[in-house]
Amino acid sequence: MLKITTVKTDRRYRIVVEGDLISPDVEELKREWNEARVSAGGVTLIVDLRNVITMSQEGKDFLLEMMSQGVKFICGGVHNRHVLRQLARKIAR
Repeated sequence: MLKITTVKTDRRYRIVVEGDLISPDVEELKREWNEARVSAGGVTLIVDLRNVITMSQEGKDFLLEMMSQGVKFICGGVHNRHVLRQLARKIAR
């Protein structure tokens, strides 16, 4: 199960993702992401992954897409940090 919450302030638009980032729930994150990009209005976009439990390959691929567009991530846990480092290396190539 996936839960997505958005928090917008004057300087930041944060998407908080909790639970399992797996198919078909990745589509829900894509919808939130597209809405955030439209309504962010030049503020910093941040995706909070601290409470993500598991990620499918589809979820990782979408995070890579977001990362390539300049999104900042907050994460916790060794595994999630490792996944984000691997994705960052793909972009750096």
